[in-house]
Amino acid sequence: MVAVLSAATGSPIEGAAVRCGAAGGGTVFTDRLGRARLPESPRPCRLLVAAIGFRPETLSVDGADRLVTVRLTPETISLATLTVRGDIPAALTPSAAGIWTLPADAIRTQPVAVEPDPFRALAAVPSVTFSSLLSARPIINGYDAAESVVRLDGFELLNPYHIGRIFSAIPADALESVSVESPPARSAESDALAGVVDLTGRSSGGDDRPIAGAQLSLAAASAWYGSPRPFPLFVAGRAAFVADVTRLVGEEIPYRFRDAYARARIGLGSTRSVDGVLYLSNDDLGHASAGHGMEWSNALAGSRWRILDGPAGSLDVRASANWVASDGRDIAAGNSDIDVSSEFRRFSVGLDGATRLGPGTLSAGASADLRRIAQWVTRRAGDDFPAFSDTSEIVTGHLYASMLVAAPSASADVGLRLDASQAAASVQPRMRFVVMFGSASSASLTLARTARLHQVVTDAQAEPTISFTELWFAAGKAGVPVPEIDHFAVQWDKLAGPVALHAAGFASSGRGLGELRPNTDQHAGLGPYRFGSSRTRGIQVRAAWQPASPGGLSAALSYVWSRSERRWEDGIWRPWRLDRRHAVRASLQGRLTHRLRAFGAAELLSGQAMTPVRALVQTQLPPRPASGASLTRLAYQFGPEGSARSAGTFHLDVGVEGGFREPGGARISVNLSVLNIGFGPVAPEEPASPYELLPGSSFETPPSSVPYRRRFDLPAVPSLSLRVEF
Repeated sequence: MVAVLSAATGSPIEGAAVRCGAAGGGTVFTDRLGRARLPESPRPCRLLVAAIGFRPETLSVDGADRLVTVRLTPETISLATLTVRGDIPAALTPSAAGIWTLPADAIRTQPVAVEPDPFRALAAVPSVTFSSLLSARPIINGYDAAESVVRLDGFELLNPYHIGRIFSAIPADALESVSVESPPARSAESDALAGVVDLTGRSSGGDDRPIAGAQLSLAAASAWYGSPRPFPLFVAGRAAFVADVTRLVGEEIPYRFRDAYARARIGLGSTRSVDGVLYLSNDDLGHASAGHGMEWSNALAGSRWRILDGPAGSLDVRASANWVASDGRDIAAGNSDIDVSSEFRRFSVGLDGATRLGPGTLSAGASADLRRIAQWVTRRAGDDFPAFSDTSEIVTGHLYASMLVAAPSASADVGLRLDASQAAASVQPRMRFVVMFGSASSASLTLARTARLHQVVTDAQAEPTISFTELWFAAGKAGVPVPEIDHFAVQWDKLAGPVALHAAGFASSGRGLGELRPNTDQHAGLGPYRFGSSRTRGIQVRAAWQPASPGGLSAALSYVWSRSERRWEDGIWRPWRLDRRHAVRASLQGRLTHRLRAFGAAELLSGQAMTPVRALVQTQLPPRPASGASLTRLAYQFGPEGSARSAGTFHLDVGVEGGFREPGGARISVNLSVLNIGFGPVAPEEPASPYELLPGSSFETPPSSVPYRRRFDLPAVPSLSLRVEF
């Protein structure tokens, strides 16, 4: 048994590759607690341990069946280096194929908006796009962020976004790493239709001393503290002062947010332990209590107990609770203005085990969830969004089992997952096969079905969406279908000296997916949301130059072609609203001096699907309940959905970071970034407001003269942050 920890923080390292023996031998990977069971091989042997963002270590182990602790030293890596460099490429295994991981240091090595953000940093991953430059919601392989799952230390975290979904609600300095997996082929993954964004938090200080630090940016401040063993604890907090900053320039934006994170570990002997996680977040936009604005809160508490860890196998018990609530007043939804309140509570308990069975490892688990969904909608104006009130509880059970068989040059992970509730059930086979060509090249094939027994109906539009609507429904009753997606993916990776090459293809077919009906869909009487089918396909290629030594020049260039379509009530396949056909990205970084490093990134995207205007009309709205007054307004009639394309977008971002160490041991760094330094177009186009077409005979304006304008124009935006760590 091997335990792999960070030498700097004491945190367990998940996904570290462990091999006992010469190159080409069987490789195992550490779990969320940093533990791995050594493959069968003659003892004693030479143990090689490697993980992304850490210096590989080798050591000798004898034949005794005992816990071996390996502490890896973090090393500076470039954003180009998203896979392990050295003898064990992490992307070449069933447990890690299709997974891209960014260590905490890599999150800070790209230009930032206000401050480093773990979600926005995922722009370095080929399979991830965003609706605009001012978005932190990752679109994975042509599926909305609501169709993926975000996990914090293995526990599902709902809707983790701040203002306009521009920033994630997780302080970057609370994290050890962030990973993206698509599609989720591992049988243990639940509720993820399209992908998994996995956030791994820091868990302690160093081995023999505490750590502490703080960061100040133009609109927020954060601080953190980690205590060393034997009582490892890590806490972090962040608060925004947007309202105070904007008040200084004479126009207050009434917005504030607060975040808090804590993680602790208690050892129960040499191989057993208890991990606990607590996360809190709150946003306040406008003045919801006065009749306009939004407030939303998020809370997560989770714990994992390793109650058995020995020669026979391991056994973990886990429990978590997640609570999300929002309260919005006078919110635009379709062609209506509504008040909406919603609350989602999720309680979960589960059991996960693993044991060696013949030539492979058998993993199995069971869990049960209780979800309580409550939402209330009151209509203020408009007639396409009816008032309703709904409260429901969903009890779901989950079973999974998978078998991982690894040979020197090939491996397979085959499993089955069963999810069931009172109203619906889904059987989900999942499998992944990998063939390795030597120690530096591989090919993989993934087949998986994903499903979840509840619907998250959201507004799939380009950010920033300052006030947004998100509704939850129990699947399998009241006409709400169970969303399911069948995925297929192939991947090839190769390390050739300093060059890392990657190529992949993907395709999917889904059914029962839901979203809010856009205002361009003007079919009368069909309701405010809709359900339909999906299909995607695409290819991606990437080449990266990796420096031979830390701090050297690195570069990466990627190209992605993809197609994402939806089919709604009319039975016609149409481009999805956030579909991107072509994406080209480049990144470059290196050290200017011993203390100063520079980095830059460029992105060129083809335009999103757009619905063209057919005519301009005058509409009569029902009277508002309070005044009884009737409202008249101008509106567009739209043509076939998705039958046009917005113009593309391009942006160039640069940054520089300088760091030095004070005699007292403090590490001080200053990060200066400029977003969109070339003043490029960064947002999709949409029709101008009808009221801009009012000179003279406005109601006879031909569609050909309707102007299409960018959703917003973004000048060059500088960001400055100061970071101090002891």
